[in-house]
Amino acid sequence: MEILRVAGVINDIDYCHLDPEDFVYGVISETLPLCGHDASDAAYFVKMSKIGEPFINTWTRKYGREGYEDFNAKYKRLEPKYRHLLRRIDGVYEALENLRDRGFKLAALANKQNFALNNSLIVTGLDQFFPEYLRIGINDGYEPKPSGEAITVLAERMNVEIADLVMIGDTTIDMEAALQTDAKAVGVLTGGTTREDFEKYGDQVLVLNSFAELPQVVERI
Repeated sequence: MEILRVAGVINDIDYCHLDPEDFVYGVISETLPLCGHDASDAAYFVKMSKIGEPFINTWTRKYGREGYEDFNAKYKRLEPKYRHLLRRIDGVYEALENLRDRGFKLAALANKQNFALNNSLIVTGLDQFFPEYLRIGINDGYEPKPSGEAITVLAERMNVEIADLVMIGDTTIDMEAALQTDAKAVGVLTGGTTREDFEKYGDQVLVLNSFAELPQVVERI
């Protein structure tokens, strides 16, 4: 029987498991004009989403706090129209299935609203791998990444030691969150972060080409 040095994997979702770029651009480019802003600003939201920034932070930087609630309501109304643009990154489904079947506990941790996290998992068929109590989005009230607070919460819910967890994601925000705790940090190159960006952390971060490679190395982390 396999002896696991790692007991669980905390997963960032966007650009690690899913490619949401066309989805995000589509929804936001239609929503912004309804709020009195230029549709071309959607490119900026996509850019910031690739580094893991919550929409509310991007909105506040771009326009100030006023109008966000209206934007958010319109976004929620329009996003079902674009869900077909969400796609799984190659090999992710099979890798999650492998990890689950080998007994690893799986959690989802995203700097996005809970409704968006849950919908993206359901639409792409990944919801079966993440029990609802092991999903955390920004509506849960914990400090978003790069804070490690939610990692600590998920470790408690999994009933495992933080040192026995892997945090895997596509941004340096994910790595910072892991390094604030004793979790192991794994970066993937399917988002906007380069190998050089991850290698600044030295041997504190393991870099993989994609999440699909994790099952082959997870027991050696």
